[in-house]
Amino acid sequence: DDILNKYRNAPDAGLQPTSPQRNTISTSPRGKLPIGLRNNNPGNLRGRYHGAVGSNGGFAVYDSPEAGVRAASKQLDIYDRRGINTVNRVIGTWAPPNENDTGAYAARVARGLGVSPDQPLDIRDPRIKSGLLKAIFDVENGPDKNPHTQDSIKSIIG
Repeated sequence: DDILNKYRNAPDAGLQPTSPQRNTISTSPRGKLPIGLRNNNPGNLRGRYHGAVGSNGGFAVYDSPEAGVRAASKQLDIYDRRGINTVNRVIGTWAPPNENDTGAYAARVARGLGVSPDQPLDIRDPRIKSGLLKAIFDVENGPDKNPHTQDSIKSIIG
């Protein structure tokens, strides 16, 4: 609820009680919030999986901010099982170079974590995973817009 309240209190934000996006945040036409936050999808996951209730411009829509955080966590679990466990490999898969400046994205995430981009990570460690998700959410939504702290992420993903 704290995360949802931060969304509600953002400039020009308001809940739109429309299905299937019943808890999705919308903004004024000038759009103060990034699409990831409007879709309750701070990682900007594509497709309809991990509990998505819809899609918007190819990006998954979740029914709550917490559901979007859990979906991003599940995606990292899949990567970990496939041996994708460095910042460079995670970001290269999460944000492929045909759509993103993957090198700059990975460098920013690695800096946020305080690790080398090629250093193997124990993604199963809640401290590492929550830090990685926080850094990804900062890049995807802007650090000034991202309401998710490492502690809030850790409490959501358990």
